[in-house]
Amino acid sequence: MVFHRQNVILIFWLGLLVVFDILLVSSIRVTFDSKQIHFSDHLTTSQKAFHYGKKSLEELDNEFSKEILPSVTLFTDHGDILKTTGIRCEVCHAIARHIKEFLMLNTTQEITIQESILICSLLRLQTQRVCSEIIPKFGPWVITVLAHSVFSAENLCTKSHLCPKPDIPEKPEIIDLPAPITENHHITVSEKQSDNDDQKMWVVHISDWHYDSEYAEGYEVNCGEPVCCRPPNAFGDKATTPAGKWGDYNCDVPKKLIESMLEFLPTAVPKLDYIISTGDLPPHDVWAETPLTIKENTNQTANIWRKFFTSAPFLPVIGNHESAPVNSFPTSSISDIASISWLYNTLSSQWNDWLSTDVLESIEKHGFYAAKLPKDNLRVLGINTNYFYKLNLWLLMRPKEEWDPEWMLKWIVNQLDEAEKLGEKVWILGHMSALDQDAFPSIGVYFSQIVARYKDTIVGQFYGHSHWDEFNVIYDKSINDSKEPEAVGVAYIAPSVTSYKNMNPAFR
Repeated sequence: MVFHRQNVILIFWLGLLVVFDILLVSSIRVTFDSKQIHFSDHLTTSQKAFHYGKKSLEELDNEFSKEILPSVTLFTDHGDILKTTGIRCEVCHAIARHIKEFLMLNTTQEITIQESILICSLLRLQTQRVCSEIIPKFGPWVITVLAHSVFSAENLCTKSHLCPKPDIPEKPEIIDLPAPITENHHITVSEKQSDNDDQKMWVVHISDWHYDSEYAEGYEVNCGEPVCCRPPNAFGDKATTPAGKWGDYNCDVPKKLIESMLEFLPTAVPKLDYIISTGDLPPHDVWAETPLTIKENTNQTANIWRKFFTSAPFLPVIGNHESAPVNSFPTSSISDIASISWLYNTLSSQWNDWLSTDVLESIEKHGFYAAKLPKDNLRVLGINTNYFYKLNLWLLMRPKEEWDPEWMLKWIVNQLDEAEKLGEKVWILGHMSALDQDAFPSIGVYFSQIVARYKDTIVGQFYGHSHWDEFNVIYDKSINDSKEPEAVGVAYIAPSVTSYKNMNPAFR
C-alpha cells in the first residue's frame, strides 16, 4: 500500500475548489487548443524537475511506506484480535497520524502545489500568471486544514466506526440567553420620531472599498484575469478596451474615485454625526496578496480616511479581504498552528486616530470591539464576521466544543445584556450579515435568537459584503407553530464603493 501523489493532489484540489469558489465560478472557462497539447510545453523548468524527477517521488513513497505499512499489516493480519481487544482504535489513530505527517511534509506540499499549478494552467482555469501565484499561497493553507480536520485521527477513526464517538457536547439548537429584565428597571425611550432636523442623527455607511493602488488609466479592461486595469496587462494603443480615469465595471477602484466620493459627502448630508466602514479594503487581486501588500493597502486607505474623516466619530470593522490569503482568520484556539495577530495589530495601529485604547486592545486580541458613545447613550459592537464565514477554512480546525467561534456570540450577548441593564441602545456593525448566504446557517439561527431577545436594545445593524444596496429582515422564530413570526430587526446592507463587478460605486 503506497500513498501516491495522485491521491494527495485529488484531496488538495477538492479543498482548493472550496477556497476558490467565488474566484473560479465567476470566471471559469475551460477550453482546449485545436492542435494537440504537448504536456511538456506547459511545464516550467522547476515543474519539469518535479514531474520527471523520479527520485524525489520514489523517496516520498518509500518514506511513507516505511511508516504506514507496519500499521496496516498489523491491522489486516490481526483483525480478529483487534476486534476482540479494542486495539483497532489505537491502530487507526496510528495510521491517521502517519497520514497527517505525510501531508505536512514539505516534499508532499511542494509536489502537490507544482502539479496543481500545471492542472490549473492546462484547464485554463486562470492565466499562467494567476495559477502560478495563487496556488502556492493557498496550497499550504488548504493542506494544513485538510491534515488537521478531514484527515485528523478523530474524524477518520470515528466516521469509519473504528473508534467510539468522543464525548463532546452537541452544538445547541437554542442558545441560553439571560431572562428579560423588568420594564421599569431602566429608562424607557420614546418611540416617537422627531421632526426636528437638529435632533436627527445623520450616519454615513460606507462598505467594500476595494481600493486598488495599481489601477492605472489606459490599461486593458478585459485582460482575462480576475481583476484588470493594471500592469502588466496591455496598455495604451495595445489595449482593446483601455481603462478610464474614474474606474471601470470590470475593475476595482482608483484613489481618484474614492477621494471624489469623500469630497462629496458634506454636500450629500447636512451634518455628519457618525461614519461607519464595514470592511473589505484591499482589491480582489487575491493571487498576488501577501501580509506586506495588505499592510500597505490598509495603510494607504487609512491615510485617505485621515484626510477626510477629521471631525465625526469614525467606526471601522474588518472584512474578509483584509487577510492574506483572503478569508483566512484562525481562532485563538489554534494559535500554535496559525495566527492572525499580524493583521489585528496592524489595523489597531492604523485606526488609533479614531478609536480609544481599550477598543484598540480588543481589536488586537480578537478583531472585534465594543465602543461607548455617551453623547447618544449608545454602545457600538464592531463584530468580526469572519468567524461566521463558510470560506474561512481555519474554522474547520477549531475544537469541536467551540461551536461558537472565538466565543463571539457569547461576548455579544454579554455586551447586550450589560447595555440593557444600563439603559443603553446598541448598534451592531459587521462586514457580513449573519443571514448572508456565505454565513454558516447555524450562526444565522443563533443570531436571530439573540436579536429577538434584545430587540428593544438593538436599534441598528449595519453590514456590507454583498456589494448590493439591500436589507435583511430578522424574525423571531422561537414559537415554532407561529405562521407569521414577528419581525424583530432590520440589517442594513450598504452598496459597495468598488465597481467590481458591474456595480455603480455608492454609499448609504
